[in-house]
Amino acid sequence: MGFFFVKNLNIQQVELDTLLKQANAITTHVPLTQTGEHPTYHLINAETLTMMKPETILINSARGAVVEEAALIADILKNQRRVVLDVFEHEPEISEELLKIIKQLNITNKETIKIDENEEYLVFGSFLVVEKFLSLIGFNESL
Repeated sequence: MGFFFVKNLNIQQVELDTLLKQANAITTHVPLTQTGEHPTYHLINAETLTMMKPETILINSARGAVVEEAALIADILKNQRRVVLDVFEHEPEISEELLKIIKQLNITNKETIKIDENEEYLVFGSFLVVEKFLSLIGFNESL
């Protein structure tokens, strides 16, 4: 079915390196695997981030460790890359450094909820990911 869809819409399939170099937005939707023919652990890392245009938007809706957090932080600081994160590499622990960058640059959608007076939690969801991506590409209609 996937090939039929691609064939009928005249969409060109390319190698990952080509996709990384040419895409305006990259979104991940893969399982987290460390073995096999195509492992996805740290699929997005310093090398792959360098291949992307600085203005390419990165969306991670897969598993946190698909994106190497340290490389992502360095890339955001260097290129001001716009990212939308629904997951984090070391969940349930979330890097304070990454959260600080996200809040300072307002680069991902987030909502906070208070469980009690001392704890505040970030809530991420698929709807927020889509909404933030649309705003990053200039689509400002209310969903």
